[in-house]
Amino acid sequence: MDGSPTLIAAAQSAGGGKFQVCTYFELANNPSRAGNGFDVISANFSILHQEAAALLKTLRRLLVPRGRIVLQSLHPWSVANAYCDGWREESFHDLEGSWLPMP
Repeated sequence: MDGSPTLIAAAQSAGGGKFQVCTYFELANNPSRAGNGFDVISANFSILHQEAAALLKTLRRLLVPRGRIVLQSLHPWSVANAYCDGWREESFHDLEGSWLPMP
């Protein structure tokens, strides 16, 4: 699952799995879309969501007992060519809702 139709299309082109477009908001409000019984769930940028607590509770219910949730938010250095002091703007244009750009 991913909130980006472009990334889901790329995954479908590569084959080898089931893929569907679903935002964190949609998943928190309709967890049955994902199924259940997951050993591990990886969620990228999930804690930036305005309703992160509801999403994390939903993800927990989708896990098997003793399952794990991996939360990831990338540091700007991972996309930089060389270190440059200052702010980078993040737009969140692929996320549902009205998000303001942030540095």
